[in-house]
Amino acid sequence: MSRRIHDEAAHLVAAGEQGAGWKEIRRAAAALERPLSRVVGPVQALLQRTPPDDAQHAELAAIASDCDVLRKQVDELNIAVRAATKARSGFKQTGRMLARNLTDLMETTRALNARHTGGGADRYRIIVVDDAPDTRFLVSAVLGPFAEVESVGSAAEALILLRGGTTFDVVVSDVMMPEMGGDELARVIRADPTLVDIGIILLSGRSDPAFRAAVIHETVDDYLVKPFDTNELTARALRLARDARARANLRRRALTDALTALPNRAAPVEQMEHHVRSRTPDLSVVMLDIDHFKLVNDSWGHAVGDQVLGKFADILGQQADAPRLAARFGGEEFVLVLPNTPAGEALALAEALVAEVASHPMKTTAGALQITASAGVATLNDDDADWSGLLARADLRLYQAKDAGRNRVCA
Repeated sequence: MSRRIHDEAAHLVAAGEQGAGWKEIRRAAAALERPLSRVVGPVQALLQRTPPDDAQHAELAAIASDCDVLRKQVDELNIAVRAATKARSGFKQTGRMLARNLTDLMETTRALNARHTGGGADRYRIIVVDDAPDTRFLVSAVLGPFAEVESVGSAAEALILLRGGTTFDVVVSDVMMPEMGGDELARVIRADPTLVDIGIILLSGRSDPAFRAAVIHETVDDYLVKPFDTNELTARALRLARDARARANLRRRALTDALTALPNRAAPVEQMEHHVRSRTPDLSVVMLDIDHFKLVNDSWGHAVGDQVLGKFADILGQQADAPRLAARFGGEEFVLVLPNTPAGEALALAEALVAEVASHPMKTTAGALQITASAGVATLNDDDADWSGLLARADLRLYQAKDAGRNRVCA
């Protein structure tokens, strides 16, 4: 919504700079007022509920101040336009005059936009799902001042976003939608281990207490009946976003290897279980092992060995954009879980990784060390009942690569 405010203000400035007539300038000013009015109320309401010693209070106060300044400037602009309308003359001159006076307006909207979008990765991320454009617009406008909001018209579009690599904190979804309703979307989200921390709010005109209790018990965190209070929606969404971040941080610490910062053994096991259960197509696994790693520890000490592990993990991590996963499986063994990756593509990736390790000596406190690695590749078969057979085949091929001389891949 802050981006829309900024864009509407830019359009208004352009109208003035181009010497537009009073009608176009008035339309542009009215277009700016609409998104602005959607922001001011929720900001003021949340500010009133936020204790002065809360870390967010100062930021909310600054946003509210920006909104107040912007609204006053728009009011003054409308007064000037009405005066020009009554005079029925000099419309182009009035437009140019307004353009000169709109510098402050643009600076204010830039500041407002910066405050709304500031914080980068620290801002909450929310997906709004509703097949009704008006509801999507309303919910996005209400939550826009406090989070990065993506708005989509179907559950299928929401799942594409959720599985696209960006981490979201909350999904706010309508219940009654074509093809897949919000309650079914919630079940799909809860079944995916990569999405389990997300908070889910359902919006519905259905006030049946039994249905509400059932979906809250089964899959969702909150349920609001339409028409809902926008301040209540904001408060509940932000509470869920905070809880989602806290859960995600706890899970991340539990599933992260402290030395390499890669996921630990539990993470790929969880991922493989999910992909096998979902029958994800072309699921491949690569097991990798640093060759003669014990010799590194024995020759230069464990501190240098830890440096080698860290640099090896960095190389693997570059190939692990979601939904792929690189993890330390234990000791000097690592694993890549590669959904939607046919056997030939997984083999090529493993060969490229092994070649990269061999061709770039690793800089350590003991000097640049020539390190090599071996890998084994396996792809899920139709008769695999669980992940253990897939992993066992990759592990077997890893040891075949070592037996064949190391610094190679076996598939």
